[in-house]
Amino acid sequence: MLRLVLPKGSLERATFQLFEDADLAVTRGSDVDYRGSIDDPRVNEVMVLRPQEIPRYVESGMFDLGITGRDWVEETGADVETLTELHYSKATARPIRMVLAVAGDNPAESVNDLPSGVRVQTEYPELTRRFFADAGVDAQITLSYGATEAKIPEIADAVVEITETGRALRAAGLKVIDTIVVSYTELIANPASYDVQSAPSVMLDDKTYRLRLATATKSQADSATRSIWLPNGALDGEYVADLTFEES
Repeated sequence: MLRLVLPKGSLERATFQLFEDADLAVTRGSDVDYRGSIDDPRVNEVMVLRPQEIPRYVESGMFDLGITGRDWVEETGADVETLTELHYSKATARPIRMVLAVAGDNPAESVNDLPSGVRVQTEYPELTRRFFADAGVDAQITLSYGATEAKIPEIADAVVEITETGRALRAAGLKVIDTIVVSYTELIANPASYDVQSAPSVMLDDKTYRLRLATATKSQADSATRSIWLPNGALDGEYVADLTFEES
């Protein structure tokens, strides 16, 4: 049986709409309920948790499959298998970008132009530390709990922030000087469950928006569809799931 974890917060509405459009509606007692169900015998458990946590929970084996952003996979350093990119974000079908931004009148044009000891605020401290270390720039990196773009210049000299449209950064008078990560929403799997030989099939047709969960075998895989095979050891080799995007 598959254990599935879905993202709460900015990706929640788009994710739930995707499942509903695919006749795989997630039923919950209320919009604030963290547990749900899908009317399919192959899905044993559905939880709705913050995307920041999902990569580590999938890595640990608490869940077989999860949906989160590439930004959080990179931040946590979780060892998970990315099965496919799902081309939606909070407001558009475009990916989000994790960027390094400074005040609009700052002469810096890249991370290498920033001085030693530069103050950086971010909600992604681990990824930011790695980025500055790779660039050879000594930075004072502080965890931000939100409103990160508002902290220049009094609290920070630079920020590392995610943006989908760039509107909030422009409104705050900031300019982007580097892109650190381009982040799509991703379907991820526990690596211990991953096997290219057998079991649940996860398939994506890039032109489509229909998601279906059904019994599948390799011989049923459409040659026009990119397929990745994911096993669940508890199933004794039974083919149990096929998540497919196809034209309606």
